[in-house]
Amino acid sequence: MTRNPSTGERDGGLAVLGADPGWAAPALLLVVALAHAGALRAGFVWDDTPLLLRNTLLGDPAALGALLSGDLWAGAPVEDGRSGYYRPLLMLDYSVDVALFGLSAAWMHLRGLLWHLLAVAAAWRLARGLFAPWPAAVAALIFGLHPVQVEAVTWIAARNDPMAAALGGWALVAAARPTRGAAVGAGLLSGLALLTKESALLLPALHLAWVWARGGTTRAALPGARALVLGLLPPLSLRLALGVDGAGLPSAAGWALFGEAAPGLAGLSAGLLLAPLPGAAGWALEYLDRAPAWRFGMGVLAIVLGVVALLRARPGLRGGALLWLAAAGAPPLLAVADKGLFGERYLYLGLIGVGWLVGAQLSARTARPAAALLALLGAVGLHARAPDWADDGALWAASRAAVPTPYTAASAGHAHFLAGDLEGARAAFIVAIDDPEPWLDACAPLLATAVDQGRVPLGVQLAAWAALQGCDSPRFRSSQALLLAASGRWAEAERAVARAGGDPTGRAEVVRAALALRAGDEAAVRALEAGFVGAPPLRAQAAQLLMAAGGGEP
Repeated sequence: MTRNPSTGERDGGLAVLGADPGWAAPALLLVVALAHAGALRAGFVWDDTPLLLRNTLLGDPAALGALLSGDLWAGAPVEDGRSGYYRPLLMLDYSVDVALFGLSAAWMHLRGLLWHLLAVAAAWRLARGLFAPWPAAVAALIFGLHPVQVEAVTWIAARNDPMAAALGGWALVAAARPTRGAAVGAGLLSGLALLTKESALLLPALHLAWVWARGGTTRAALPGARALVLGLLPPLSLRLALGVDGAGLPSAAGWALFGEAAPGLAGLSAGLLLAPLPGAAGWALEYLDRAPAWRFGMGVLAIVLGVVALLRARPGLRGGALLWLAAAGAPPLLAVADKGLFGERYLYLGLIGVGWLVGAQLSARTARPAAALLALLGAVGLHARAPDWADDGALWAASRAAVPTPYTAASAGHAHFLAGDLEGARAAFIVAIDDPEPWLDACAPLLATAVDQGRVPLGVQLAAWAALQGCDSPRFRSSQALLLAASGRWAEAERAVARAGGDPTGRAEVVRAALALRAGDEAAVRALEAGFVGAPPLRAQAAQLLMAAGGGEP
């Protein structure tokens, strides 16, 4: 038994201000489960396709070694499988799903929801270390039911967030107990959390935040922090031994863009806490200034309310909540700076700290109606947003309606492309490029819509227009060169392929080989063949291109 530092009551390390009603935790979890039930009808979206549907390592016992020792994207069909993310427990969890139930979206969504429920249970136990049952319920409901949580809970590829929160949350619960068995459990759980998500490295800081919030001292937090650190060392050493690098760290350009967008990002993320509807799957930093002014107004209001809540909270909880928000928010900032995109799932763990601030404002009497209101609003908001995750088309149509930017237009174009709607994809890609600030990642896919339809003249026309808009990537130039060659415009094709440089798709090499065949340069063809990886063979593709252009047999 330990003494609660703020009340002096003996509480076993967690509960304060009265015993838990026996029905409290089951009722809380039931409410959260029912509110998120719409997730079970969702499908595979966005990164689910490469990470899960096309991953060659999932569900194969023979691939277990590669799954547990490689980068997160090692088995996915991506150009560079070096993301800098080492999450073997997450991948093992997916692999178990596939081995037992195949590629069942419903089963995978159910498993994601179960991880979220475990995280909510941990959040409830942490909140009970701070508040009486009803204010603690409010704090846990904010974490469990806030509509921005739909992305982390419903998107299968984001399962690492609820997994790491569940494992890490229960590690914190265990770290609070002064027994050797609890310390071992805290270390084991913290290590498992780190094998799920890199942000678990900050569990000692989160432990300190919770101890402060309870009115404890930094010295009182040392035993629990020691157990957590000892648990983090083995998986961290394993990562280093396997040579998983930091390829996912932001570039200088990424940090520069992040710095420019930081004020808008702060306003947007704070505003989502008060006004999460309508939601969007991704916010590109380049276009934050196009968000409706009311979103930033809500952000200012949320920040003001947060400052008031901090001033009204007792000093220990004030410091603890601030440290929790800082520790939970720091890792997502690296991801935002690296990718230039903000996702609502980045708010997932921080909402525990928000719940503490709200719970601190409530008495047992006022917390009851607040809990009922939160349950109602959360269920309505989650129900409204669940259909957005039915498939890629629904997700990006909703995102494009909520945030009409070139980024969401391009993402909607990719959704059309995957569904075989090349006309719809082309229209969306044109919108993404035909903008004062074009989304240039849409350039090559735009040409692919014409290539896949065999509409060479249209492709040539689109390429000329897109080049004027700023399209100039190796993928784009190699596709343009291919289209020009197919239309018999060899001189222009040669100029375009010269600008393509190295193209990972191999199209540039096909054009170069066709140019060499056309010129009778057999040595150049053999040199290109020596470095070509792909099928059909390079010479056959080049000969086919010559035939399509009306050049006859080489």
